[in-house]
Amino acid sequence: MRVRTFLVFSKRKTFINIHVPFLRNSLLFIIILISLEIVRELPITLILRPFNFETFATTAYISASEDLLEAAAVPSLFLILIASFFIIITSKYILRESND
Repeated sequence: MRVRTFLVFSKRKTFINIHVPFLRNSLLFIIILISLEIVRELPITLILRPFNFETFATTAYISASEDLLEAAAVPSLFLILIASFFIIITSKYILRESND
């Protein structure tokens, strides 16, 4: 008669060995979506920013509100490029998941 032995893992090893491989793609997708939301969210940036700290969004907003459209163009283009990068990664992820 053969006796079966079972391995007992701690909660941490179980999480790392079993849960993390299943969650890896989802966590990456969540990080991309949160980054995209942070990049394009202007009102919360204006309210919560520290003093004397300007982001691309706040620089573009301040310049555009003062009718300095040439000065607002460069930060706006950077925002568009960063957001486009995150959107392309997200769309590739969605297309890859739908093909599987």
